[in-house]
Amino acid sequence: MTPESKITELWAAARKAPNSDRVPYAFESRVMAALQSPAIENPVGAAVTGLWRAALLSVAAAVMATGLDFAVQDPVVESDVEETLELAVLPVDDAELEL
Repeated sequence: MTPESKITELWAAARKAPNSDRVPYAFESRVMAALQSPAIENPVGAAVTGLWRAALLSVAAAVMATGLDFAVQDPVVESDVEETLELAVLPVDDAELEL
């Protein structure tokens, strides 16, 4: 049996079922219980938790960036501010670098 024929049979069975406006009681009670219960019981606690998570992620990103900065060797050890800015803004030409 192919999946297309299964889908066709399912559609045919759905068309044969009579339309009804009544909602099953169990489904209705579950939906109403979910609507009546608050989504967040303690909004202040949830906000504080979110802020702590954001702070920890920021610290982790700062540590990673600092570690990466220390791990990468600076091609020009002795340079002034203008040369450093030029190296940061313009692409480095490998032929000009002396290692």
